[in-house]
Amino acid sequence: MQKFYITILDFSNGKVYTMSIQKWLYKSQTERVEKFLIECGFSLSNIEWMTHLDEVNDVWTIDNKIFKTIS
Repeated sequence: MQKFYITILDFSNGKVYTMSIQKWLYKSQTERVEKFLIECGFSLSNIEWMTHLDEVNDVWTIDNKIFKTIS
């Protein structure tokens, strides 16, 4: 069973959030996803976001810091 996620980069506090979401939100239009983010308390002018699946299970690095994709 596939799992659906949204990852938010919040530039106001320097944090990255990853939340599991339901399939209907994953397949929604941008405006509906942005409404969800506002309802969660995010400011659209201070974030970047993307929805994604759990299919990728690789390890990657940024500035020599190791990250593992959520599975």
